[in-house]
Amino acid sequence: MAINILLQPITIIFNPKKNIPFMTTRIIMQYVLFGSIIFSCVSGLYRFKRLDTASRILSVLISLGLVTEILAAYSAKEFHNNLPIYIVYSLIEYSLFCLYFNTIIHAFSEKKIGLYFGVLGLLFWIIDITFIEHFNHVNSNFLFFEGLTIIGLSLFSILQWIRDEDFLDMHRYSHFWFICIFIFFWTLTYLSWGLNYYSNKNSQQIAVIINIVLEFVNITAYTGFGCVFILYPKMKKRYE
Repeated sequence: MAINILLQPITIIFNPKKNIPFMTTRIIMQYVLFGSIIFSCVSGLYRFKRLDTASRILSVLISLGLVTEILAAYSAKEFHNNLPIYIVYSLIEYSLFCLYFNTIIHAFSEKKIGLYFGVLGLLFWIIDITFIEHFNHVNSNFLFFEGLTIIGLSLFSILQWIRDEDFLDMHRYSHFWFICIFIFFWTLTYLSWGLNYYSNKNSQQIAVIINIVLEFVNITAYTGFGCVFILYPKMKKRYE
């Protein structure tokens, strides 16, 4: 089992003895992915003092994700199980996303609606790990719920910006690009889950290819975050 952090688990199904090329490609992709996470983390911390509150939340989230990956790798090596680490992290991640959207959506920040989403997610997480999937299974139900929430709030954010007559130059607004990355990541993640379900029943080789493609999606997402952080000083505030 390998889990990529933004945010969802990816099941690696292959026989190394029969799929040496795929195994080699996967190892390379893992190193590139880890490098992209470090790039995104360092970029966010480098620009941290110049970031707005929401961007700082995202920077903290990515940094915690990197720490989680390190702890998960250690746990997998020492205890042969890192699922509890990812399961706990999924709740922290979801909570920070709710805080992020509560900050960038004006209607949410006024009425603290993002906090209600956070409480709803906490209740769902508790029910899921207590009565359904527990700590010895990937919490796919909660991850599905998290992804739907993020996609929904991302689309709602764009709608609010489009309807805002004072909002100009959206393409130069950092959070527009963050939101685009969220939608890109989670949409392809859902597509890969569906394809994985089909391929696991029909072709393990196709399943491996899908997982490699999904890792490429992770790499693209983290690299995108890092680039937005680096270019942040050149981007405009919302109403400039």
